[in-house]
Amino acid sequence: MSWIINNKVLWRIGILLLWLVAFSGPWGFDTIYVPGEYTCSDPWIRYTEQFCAATISGSEGLAILGRDFFTMIRSWSQGETMITSLSYLVLFIVIVFFLLAPVYNSLLSLFAGDRRRPTALNALVWLPTLIFCLLTGFLSILFPSPLLWGLWVMAAVAGAAVFMEWRSLAVIPKPQPAG
Repeated sequence: MSWIINNKVLWRIGILLLWLVAFSGPWGFDTIYVPGEYTCSDPWIRYTEQFCAATISGSEGLAILGRDFFTMIRSWSQGETMITSLSYLVLFIVIVFFLLAPVYNSLLSLFAGDRRRPTALNALVWLPTLIFCLLTGFLSILFPSPLLWGLWVMAAVAGAAVFMEWRSLAVIPKPQPAG
């Protein structure tokens, strides 16, 4: 238990490095229609009988979402508003929050020392990321593939971060009331 407190900076840096590995790993597929009688060429693999697919990393997926986000903003400025674009805006903000907020918070908490509030906040910020990755992973079971390891590594990293932050929170002494 004292190892968790004594090496808090070390394991937080380790979690951030694993986050980078997970975010650069495959999270989804880009599919194209290719009839079954034709072969898929590299980097495309046979996904279903009628489709080939290439993996998309988390960072590529976020870049695609960001590009589409700015395209949507441009269409709004030209007077084209649709309810689907509003839902896309909300989806983009939620995904960016769930994936990037824990990193920013972890970087800030590297300098927080052994205080309870930043540790509890860091655990609470990693928890929605864990839930988001698990839900996304279980939804991807509709088309299961061991090639989507980046998503599952991110879920493991978020789970490890929540566990380590809660364990370190249990060791940090509670402040005594004044009086």
